[in-house]
Amino acid sequence: MCVANFKPTPSKCHYVFNLRDIAKVTQGIMQISQTEIKSTSTLVALWVHESMRIFHDRLNDDRDRNLFLRIINKMLETKFDTTWRSLFSNDQVKPVFGRFLGEPDYDPNGDSDDEDFDQSAFCNQKYQDLTNSIPELRKKLMDKLMNCNDDPMASRPGNLVLFDQALRHITRICRVIAQPRGCALLIGVGGSGRQSLSKLAAYVCDFKVFQIETTQRYRQQDFYEDLKKLYIGTGVKCKPTVFLFSDTQLIEECFLEDINNILNSGEVPGLFLPDELSAVLEEIRKDAEREGRRLSQEALYNYFIERVRKNLHVLLCLSPVGSAFRNRCRMYPSLTNCCTINWFPPWPEDALTALAEKYLDDPQLLDLKLDRKILNVLPSIFCTIHVNATKFSTSMLNETKRANYITPTKYLDLVQTYKSLICEKTNHISSLASKLRNGLGKLGTTAKQVQLLEFELKEQGKIVDAESLKCEKLNVVIMEEKREAQAQRTKVEEESLKSKADVERCSKLEIRASVELGKALPALESAKAALDNLSKKAITEVKTYVTPPPMVEKVMKAVMCLMGKEPTWQSAKKEMGFANFVDRLKKYDKNNIKPAILKKIKAYRKDPNFVPEFVWKISVAAGAMCDWVCAMDLYADVYKKVKPLQDKLEGAQKELAYKQRGLRQKQEELKNVEAHIASLQADFRAAENHKNLLQERKHALELKKERALKLIDGLSGEKKRWEVSIEQYMKSKLHLPGDCALAAAFITYAGPFDAGYRENLYRSWRVALKEMPSDRYVHIYIYMYIYIYIYIYIYI
Repeated sequence: MCVANFKPTPSKCHYVFNLRDIAKVTQGIMQISQTEIKSTSTLVALWVHESMRIFHDRLNDDRDRNLFLRIINKMLETKFDTTWRSLFSNDQVKPVFGRFLGEPDYDPNGDSDDEDFDQSAFCNQKYQDLTNSIPELRKKLMDKLMNCNDDPMASRPGNLVLFDQALRHITRICRVIAQPRGCALLIGVGGSGRQSLSKLAAYVCDFKVFQIETTQRYRQQDFYEDLKKLYIGTGVKCKPTVFLFSDTQLIEECFLEDINNILNSGEVPGLFLPDELSAVLEEIRKDAEREGRRLSQEALYNYFIERVRKNLHVLLCLSPVGSAFRNRCRMYPSLTNCCTINWFPPWPEDALTALAEKYLDDPQLLDLKLDRKILNVLPSIFCTIHVNATKFSTSMLNETKRANYITPTKYLDLVQTYKSLICEKTNHISSLASKLRNGLGKLGTTAKQVQLLEFELKEQGKIVDAESLKCEKLNVVIMEEKREAQAQRTKVEEESLKSKADVERCSKLEIRASVELGKALPALESAKAALDNLSKKAITEVKTYVTPPPMVEKVMKAVMCLMGKEPTWQSAKKEMGFANFVDRLKKYDKNNIKPAILKKIKAYRKDPNFVPEFVWKISVAAGAMCDWVCAMDLYADVYKKVKPLQDKLEGAQKELAYKQRGLRQKQEELKNVEAHIASLQADFRAAENHKNLLQERKHALELKKERALKLIDGLSGEKKRWEVSIEQYMKSKLHLPGDCALAAAFITYAGPFDAGYRENLYRSWRVALKEMPSDRYVHIYIYMYIYIYIYIYIYI
């Protein structure tokens, strides 16, 4: 019946039917277990389901699909003595069978004899009727979708909307890949959900998804390297894998030739080099031996290809647009012969509405605080816009032979563009209105501030006057203090000059006394040196004299006179017996020698032999003491002359010290006065700075008041205009939902149409937007050009 009624044409090149399709129907029926066949109706419904999956799903227009359903219904009446309504209770209900909600269809503790038995949990569930369990199926798949998106190891399909048609496509893909060597050809335009639904179906079946990653330099050799990884994963590691391949990855047409070979025989000629193939076969040798397979090279290779075909499921996603699909079906027949074909028709209106509802449930839109009624009606409006664009595209194709493909991607662009436009324009208008409101608020605030400024200026003037008076008084005090300080400074300078003269006079007296004393100092130093050289032996030598030489005796008597002792030899011997005799001579008080003693000394010195040089010849000790006596006599004579000078110097120094103390006291007083003046000057400068600061602040307040008055006078006429503008902005904000929907529709769909079709589109969309607030007086082309510019600016 299908061969007779569905002939292949250039637009239906995949309408090719053969006995493999009958085998696929039978294979599908054999998936169900005996326990699930509860009646003849169940088996007939399963036959209808499997026939639809093989024949109905490849049909690409509603006329052929309706014809197929009539053929099935007729066969039900003639062959099975039943009707569609009897089986499914409603003509609109389509049968759904699957493994999603069933229990395991095998004994977990037993072994399976089926060589194609798969340990996947999904593949081992019972195949059962799900026609009346769509809500449970949707919940099950939603849970799987959430888990898949959260699984870092899975190929994430994204945030999908599982409307009824999407659910049916998932069940169809799962049905194919759960079968041994099941492969599918998914035909649909871009954005129809082929790849996303395939990824979710693979996750449901616990299969790994394998996709190539193309680049600008991706060529056949790179494709072979990816195929090697795929074959090793499925043939060596035995991982059930879905090879998901789309026509957008078809860099070179030779890729399809290799895929055609995979679908037909499972092997790609020349894929592995000899040494690579030997390594691969060596890895599966143990498995082949355990299964009792022959171990020759050819047998191992066949075993390897068998495992690949068992675990590999190819899902081809091709677009029917243009002649490429027709040429590929003709050149590579395995695409249609070895694959179960599933045609993705345009999304139904319920799918479009559900998708829009999900995308519009966005916190960003909720923040705009749009009317809930508008958000509720938008999905149906978007659906109408999309359907109208599709109808006009069909009309344009029939009338002008120009094809314009309205894909689901455009519908997604419509929703996303609307979201971008409504958010941007709402924020823009709100920003403009907010600026004007701020301006009005500033005007009101400025008027209030002028009153405050007048009061503050008055108070500030009082403070400035008080500070000026304070500065004047402080300046008078400073001038008086300066005059007193100047008089005191003059007195101090005079006293300082007198003190300098006294210092010079004292210095001269000190110099004269030093000169006179300098005459006797050499003799004193000589005597001191002689005493230092005087040893105990020399003194003992003198002391041992019973009858000393006359000069020695005379010298010792002179020494006794100076020491205030009895001038006799016995007294001299006694004094020399003391250990500190020499130290007493060294420490002798030469400044206070009595005149009577000096008179006696001079009497001794009248002897011409009473000189150190002569006495040294008699005794060294006596010579040293003679030198000391002469030095004392000489020093006494000089000291008589120096003493008055020293007394005069001492008196002058005392007087000078007294005057200097007075001078220092006056200088300290002058310093305190100057410090007080400096403090007053600092206070004056601070008061002056404070006064200047207050004056500057007063001046600034005057300027601020002047500017505020100018602002109020200049904008007094703008206030009313701003209020009107704010009201207009609020009205335009109310019109934004409809205007943005219309603009988004034009941006998304109107490009390929000429002016006539665009005008018709505009009218049809206006009708659809009658429930939405929009500006009826602004021509659509103004919006179109504005929003196209915004779209290019944002997205390009």
